[in-house]
Order: sequence, then structure tokens, then C-alpha cells
Amino acid sequence: MRITEEEIAEQVEEFILRYFDLVEQVTGHHLDFIEENELIVPKLDYVKLKRFVDTELNNLKNFDPNIAVGLLGKIYKDVEGLTKYMIDFKKRTKISSVIFSRDFLSSVKPYQQLVDELTLTKSSADRHQAHMRQTDGQIEALGTATTPAEKEEYKVLKRKNVDAMHHYMEAKDKAKELQMELIEFENAMKDEFFGQFEENSEYYLEQLHHIVNVKTYYIDKILWHNAKNSTSIHKFFKDAQIKGDYDMKTFIQYYLRNINISKTSKDDWHSYLQECLEIL
Repeated sequence: MRITEEEIAEQVEEFILRYFDLVEQVTGHHLDFIEENELIVPKLDYVKLKRFVDTELNNLKNFDPNIAVGLLGKIYKDVEGLTKYMIDFKKRTKISSVIFSRDFLSSVKPYQQLVDELTLTKSSADRHQAHMRQTDGQIEALGTATTPAEKEEYKVLKRKNVDAMHHYMEAKDKAKELQMELIEFENAMKDEFFGQFEENSEYYLEQLHHIVNVKTYYIDKILWHNAKNSTSIHKFFKDAQIKGDYDMKTFIQYYLRNINISKTSKDDWHSYLQECLEIL
């Protein structure tokens, strides 16, 4: 093989740093913000609850559109972007085998040199095979050589045919050797690549989840702070006979009260909301 284990590790590490550079910048920026502002890490999974936070927001906006402006609107837009980025990141990193073949191997110079050599060798084999067919056709067209000139032409064509066959077989054998070398090359890199790639994918996905979790928690808190100071939402609570604090727990209770539990008792989502009530 044309590369050492140390060179393999170096090639993989360089690719991993390049591939995850953007997500490193994204998560680093938001994690610094969370740490510097000593933001609370919630007990509940607000990434999973984002669907309900959206329900809260959309429902309360119907009674007072102003609650979603200002700081809340900015944070919500930020979380929407981060959530989409997290989903896209998860999809992209799931196709690690494609990334290995399409992106990583194409960045490894010794591997690409081997691919180029194989391509040239196959091209050479095809060229000599075509020459063989050409001389076969010429010999067949010549038929039985009877005159001295025809016999001489036959000898020349036969020599060219034998030479073409010899070079074709050489190129074919070399192509097989290069193909085996490529397979060996790929296998030698797979363990190192997939180990590092999966480790980094899981790490950054956890960081993105953490960021969205914390920021969605603050969307919920700011939403209910704004709702508490809204006359229109006060009236909605009174008309709907909603009793309790202005918070997610009260709204989950109101939401579950207005659905048919008998039909949704086996629904994982509604079961999860009921579990949340116990924690809240």
C-alpha cells in the first residue's frame, strides 16, 4: 500500500477538521453565549417540546399578536434557524458511507493517484483490445494469403495482433492489481475514518440539541412573561375558564382538557405531555 497508518490518521484528521469546521463555529458561538449569560439548562427536553411551544405561541398570538414581537421574535427566529440546521446536520452525517467515498477519498492524494493510474490502465487495455479487433478484422478480410505480398501482409498483421494481445493482457492484469490495491487502500482507511466521523457527528449533534433546548426553554419563558402582561390573553383565560399560572403547565392542562383522551390515550405525544405535567 502507498500510505502508512500514520499518514492515514493524519489524512482523516485533516478532513474531519475541514468537514466539521462550520458546525464548530456555529456551536461555539452559541455555547459561548449560553455560558457567558449563565442561561438555565431545563429539566425537560424542550427540543422534543418545541412542537408544543409552537402551539402555545400560535394560539396566544391569535389573541394578542404583539406578544411575539421584539426579543421573543428574535429568539424564535434564531431557534427556527438552529433547528433546521440541526435537522440538516443529522441527515447529512447519516450518509457517512457516501461522504467517505465521495468526499474523503477524493481528498486523499495517494488514493486519487491510484485511481488515475487505474483509469489510464483501463484505457490502455481498451485501446489494445480495439487494436486486436481491428487486426482480427483485417486478417479475416485478407483471407487465404497466396501471393508473396499477401503472405507478408499477413505476417505483419499477425505480429501486430499478437503485440496488441500481449499489451492488452498486461494492462488487464495490471488493472486487476490496481483494483485490489484500491480496495486494500479503502479498507485500511475505513476504520479510522468512520470512528472519527461518528464520534464528531454525535458530539456536535449533542451540542446543537443542547443549544436548541436551552433557547426554546427561554422562548417559552418569555412568551408567558409577555402573556401575563397582556389584557387580551387575560380575557381569553377568563372566557375559557383556564385556572392556574401563566405558564406551560397550565396550557398543557388546558390543551389535554380539550382533546378526547380516550381516543389519544395510546398516543406517544399526549402521553409525553402528561409526563411533562408531573415534572412541571
